[in-house]
Amino acid sequence: MTVPRCTAPKQGHEPGSQAQRQCPVHGDRAHAIPLPSPAAPISPTPEPASEHKQTVHPDGTVEEWWCRDDMLHCEGGPARVERRPDGAVFEEWYKSGELHRIDGPALVERHPDGTVFEEWYRNDKLHREDGPARVRRYPDGTVVEGWYGNDKLHREDGPAWVERRPDGTVTEEWHKEGKLHCEDGPALVERSPDGTMESEAWYLDGTRVEQWEVLGRYLTTRGLPGLSTEALRQIAKDVPWQRWSELVSDHPLVRLWGTVHPSAEINAD
Repeated sequence: MTVPRCTAPKQGHEPGSQAQRQCPVHGDRAHAIPLPSPAAPISPTPEPASEHKQTVHPDGTVEEWWCRDDMLHCEGGPARVERRPDGAVFEEWYKSGELHRIDGPALVERHPDGTVFEEWYRNDKLHREDGPARVRRYPDGTVVEGWYGNDKLHREDGPAWVERRPDGTVTEEWHKEGKLHCEDGPALVERSPDGTMESEAWYLDGTRVEQWEVLGRYLTTRGLPGLSTEALRQIAKDVPWQRWSELVSDHPLVRLWGTVHPSAEINAD
């Protein structure tokens, strides 16, 4: 570091002279505070890498897992992988100890016979917004799909549980917040390969009910005036549930049975 020296002659500066003003010791800039150097930008601290571990079992099964802070965690792939001698592979995606993945299933099982299980998790709960959160495919062609929201069977626009068998048989279940529930048809349906209805069951809020009770809830949600129990029973017999959308206040059957059995005896809320 260079020490500044006075530039005046022995007799000193002439007060107010240009020489005095320019002197590094006595001049105008002698007591100026230097500007600090700009601080170097602070880089974000990188996340610590996951610790990799592996175990080989006597039967040849190989287990690998990635942990951080003693919890299963991996950012770029599965945090646990198990490979068995028969060719089965199990993959599990974890974040901070919880099953979690945004861009695909967090749990995948692949078996040598062609069986594949896939489950979507978010924060350790079965959850998916753009399709079934649980999918199972079997070698014989059977496919089982389950729609989940926050770990509960739930779907707004169709059945939350669907099972399709290779012979064409289909089973469908409508669920809302984990309960069998459907307001415009049966909540449980089984169809034969040719599409014929083999069986059906009606549920509201997890409770099994009669068809006319679901019809009462359906008509109430469409703003139709309350109809009596007998009127609803008759309409449910005369109009298949696939045509309930045709039931309006001036529908002939609604007017007929509403007149024959006028007293409202049901609360369809």
